[in-house]
Amino acid sequence: MAKFLLVLDDTERGKIAFQKIYELAKQGLRGEVFLLYIREMEIPPFVSEEKEMSAYHRLMTQSIEKLEKYKKELENVGLVVSDVKVAFGSYADRILMLEREIKPDLIVVGLKKRVVSRLFGKDPCEILLKKSRANLLICRG
Repeated sequence: MAKFLLVLDDTERGKIAFQKIYELAKQGLRGEVFLLYIREMEIPPFVSEEKEMSAYHRLMTQSIEKLEKYKKELENVGLVVSDVKVAFGSYADRILMLEREIKPDLIVVGLKKRVVSRLFGKDPCEILLKKSRANLLICRG
């Protein structure tokens, strides 16, 4: 069975990636899907540990709720969702870490329309293209 890593986040790129795999599943794509929800964030150094833990807990709870909705929709169109993860940190780094762990056949990501970041070579998709060993499906809106 084919393994897919679907990468979601709070931006348009997450919605684009979800829509693409959803449409492909409606057309007959089958396989095992790992959902990775990335929250790109850094806690300022002056925030207390208690507030930091509270923020992580709140964001983790919100993210898991969103993932459950995505999971149900994917299962309704015939995909098997085998795992759901929430990660905090760098978009490309988190994807590459999970890729080494699960060894997917295909990583599905959305492409954000940020011209400025692409001009300076900081687009996460460029990093994935250089460092990922899996096939990539980079979806544009």
